[in-house]
Amino acid sequence: MELHDSGEDAALSALNDELEGLHLEGHWRLTGAVLGAEPRPVAEANLWRWADIRRVLMRAGELRAIDGGAGRRTVRLCTPGLAEKWATRTIHASFQLVKAGETAEAHRHSLGALRFVVEGSGGHTTVEGEKFVMEPGDLVLTPQNTWHDHGNDSGGPMIWIDGHDGPLTLGLNALFMERYSAERQPVLHGDRYTKGRTGAMRPRGVGPRAGGYPYIYKGREALALLADMEPADWDAYEGYVLDYVDPMTGGYTMPTIACRLHSLPAGKSTRRQRETSSRIYHVVRGTGSTVAGAKTLNWLPGDAFVVPGWSWSEHRASDDAVLFEMSDEPVLRATSLYRCERSGENRLPGA
Repeated sequence: MELHDSGEDAALSALNDELEGLHLEGHWRLTGAVLGAEPRPVAEANLWRWADIRRVLMRAGELRAIDGGAGRRTVRLCTPGLAEKWATRTIHASFQLVKAGETAEAHRHSLGALRFVVEGSGGHTTVEGEKFVMEPGDLVLTPQNTWHDHGNDSGGPMIWIDGHDGPLTLGLNALFMERYSAERQPVLHGDRYTKGRTGAMRPRGVGPRAGGYPYIYKGREALALLADMEPADWDAYEGYVLDYVDPMTGGYTMPTIACRLHSLPAGKSTRRQRETSSRIYHVVRGTGSTVAGAKTLNWLPGDAFVVPGWSWSEHRASDDAVLFEMSDEPVLRATSLYRCERSGENRLPGA
């Protein structure tokens, strides 16, 4: 909204000045609040090449120790057009490098966070005393206020995507952070990797799997579930979809971030849709394109891209593709602000 001064007479101008001195303002000075308005995308869609990300990240590994700055070595996705250097207004996304022998120090915070493994095997994340060995395609959660640290005991680099709700938490002035008393927290319950206890995943429309553990979702299990889907499972707007769910509630991955995998067979396209939530994608495998607003994003394996809220978008796979997605849909749903429109359908608000 913008200030509107034209046509003010002297008396009204004097009143406006008085209000300003009292840190008040009359609603008549606002423009843009008209009936029938709808959201506008706050930024354009953007794509980052994996080749560029990996190159600069490895260079950073030569120049910066892991304890420099915020105790992590990451390269952040900064969507052009946003006032702050975030991927979206609610979610931060970056790529992190942990080299062989390194430890990312233990801490906890009020942020809800996740990591999706892109490259390397044998690194680990420890959450609340539970150690999880990581492989490509694994999704590991560090929910709000859980102690966590990372290490790499393998012989090569580990790279993963970090996602967290920092922009939202900072906007609500609710950020708390605390360092652990040692570089690593003690491992209390052994290595969950060997026990095979993972979080629940479900094809769209199927109830949550019983049991499970809420901190890790194994990539090989997720891809197997996607491969087992039938033609009847195809969603014309989303492709074949696998939701990462909270195994305790059957709800979203975390209260502030939803995570999904999308499988798109070669030559298949999705239909256009737009929603008030924003989406961040990582190309797990395959090639294709996404039309988002006025832009066409041609993606390759490892690339990342953002589709801002209320942008029309559709995907097409050139060969068999899998996309990992995180979005702020849970926040929009919880506040009754989620809305989706799909081409060829009449959608009700919140549908």
